[in-house]
Amino acid sequence: MVTIIGSGIAGMCTAIALHQAGIPAEIYEQRKTTGDDAGGQAHLGLSRTVAIPALTALGLKDEILAGGFLVRQVEIRDHTNQVLNTFQAAPEGNVGITRAELYRILHTALEDRGITIHYRRALHHITPQDTGVRLEFRDGTRIHTALVVGADGLRSTVRAHISDSTPGVQGPEYGRWWYAHGITDHIDTPTPPDTFVVIRNQNTQHAFGYLTLSNIGTRWWLRIAAPARHTMIRPDNPADRAELENLAPNDTAATIIRNATIDMSSYNADCIPPDQPWTDQKHLALVGDAIHACIPSSSQNVPLAAEDALTLARALRDCDTQTIALDRYERMRRNRAHRALIAGNPANGIDAGPEYPIDWNTPITDHLATTTEQQYRMPTETASVP
Repeated sequence: MVTIIGSGIAGMCTAIALHQAGIPAEIYEQRKTTGDDAGGQAHLGLSRTVAIPALTALGLKDEILAGGFLVRQVEIRDHTNQVLNTFQAAPEGNVGITRAELYRILHTALEDRGITIHYRRALHHITPQDTGVRLEFRDGTRIHTALVVGADGLRSTVRAHISDSTPGVQGPEYGRWWYAHGITDHIDTPTPPDTFVVIRNQNTQHAFGYLTLSNIGTRWWLRIAAPARHTMIRPDNPADRAELENLAPNDTAATIIRNATIDMSSYNADCIPPDQPWTDQKHLALVGDAIHACIPSSSQNVPLAAEDALTLARALRDCDTQTIALDRYERMRRNRAHRALIAGNPANGIDAGPEYPIDWNTPITDHLATTTEQQYRMPTETASVP
């Protein structure tokens, strides 16, 4: 039995992949509900070349396409609304989806596969034993399991236990930006159909992104390059709304913010550098934001979480021992995630590397792990986070 800590996107994807590999798994979640509204109406970008293939390998393509919306191109504009560059999506268009809708799809997939989520189970302690580990939860529950997968996000309890025995494990770092996002209904924007627009500030690294959909409204985010906020934006506070308007890169962005609905929030964009241990090589492994959290505007977190899930499940399916599986999983993923996150910032001048081997029927061999590790190796001089 594999025990997954956390029922976010990475945790649910991992449970689905393990089920596909014939490996039983259960999820333990500290919250009291499914979290369908986690992240609310914030939208996620899913590329046809990376995210959709990974979600297809999990058997979720039809549901994702039905629940999402098309994004055919991205426009980069300056503060005068002059188009600086246009990036065309794949011929079929990329896919946008709300976080709440993606949660709903994944949770339905768990139910269809008979995978259990235990709610109100906050992990407290992990004790190594000869044949696995003993988990103790804050409600007094104790279980024994062969493998613990930490899908418990930025402040992962599982990562903290790996750091007790493995040097080099780091916690979250503030990623230089904080974000606000929201929805604005019934407003005209100078935007072609199915186009995501990014407006850059003339003198700062601030940026504003928005997508207007006829049946939903305008979904937007504001990225601010500044020290971390100690208090978050309150949508019902006129002073907070005025602050966001003043930070907007031009009048178009300010108008969208000024007319935003109540569904508006903000957060500090903390990151986890992925170039550190992903497992303890015995009984603990990390997936998703617990090991490679990235700034939201890079659109990397969902595809990387799905790739983590597929790679770990295939490694456990194909390898003779759990120790070998964890070693190959880490070798397959560490450089891949690091490179993808760095490539998410065009200023770094790094490409994302070759197509990642996500084919479900391709065995995770030692040769594949070595080849993948080498293909995604980073140049020696580059930043650790985007």
